[in-house]
Amino acid sequence: LFFWMLSQGISLEEKVLFAAFSLFSIFTYTTSMEGKSTRFLNTLRLFFSVGIILLSANKFDEAITTFLEAKILKPQDPTPSLKIEEARKWKQELANLNNQQDQNSSKFDAQIQQGDHLLTYNLFDEAIASYEVAMTLKPGDQTAYTRIKEANRRKQQFKDVEIVETIEIIEETCFTEESKFSHIMSTIESQTF
Repeated sequence: LFFWMLSQGISLEEKVLFAAFSLFSIFTYTTSMEGKSTRFLNTLRLFFSVGIILLSANKFDEAITTFLEAKILKPQDPTPSLKIEEARKWKQELANLNNQQDQNSSKFDAQIQQGDHLLTYNLFDEAIASYEVAMTLKPGDQTAYTRIKEANRRKQQFKDVEIVETIEIIEETCFTEESKFSHIMSTIESQTF
């Protein structure tokens, strides 16, 4: 049944609840058949099992609560305390990772905006450099890649326009020089020596 659930695209929370319910069902069945000491051990195992499932699902506060319940049942056992510390460590590491991602996201947005601003002034290479920095901050994001393509397209278009303008200037200069030359020649020819 559990493997069927995995193939059905059921959410992580539903899987955790299913696993906890299954463990609780097994515990209830087992405890109804056994004595008090066995029930105590099964209850302790249940708390550990549910705590580990919650921990693996990044449900840190719930895992800590479950391990605290286990610690209440058997205060002399160091395992619940170790698991509580592990859950707190994982929770802190996830918070740090999320914080780093938030900072990277802000830096990414700033680099994209800077690149867009530079691109507005036809500073293509500087804009591309800004977009490349943005790519390192969010490697999977296509925004910077798309902006680089656009900057390169506009850079080429700008070069093409410059070439056409240069050719026009050269042609105009040549025409002007040719006209001057023609004028000088006609002046010389009209002069009699």
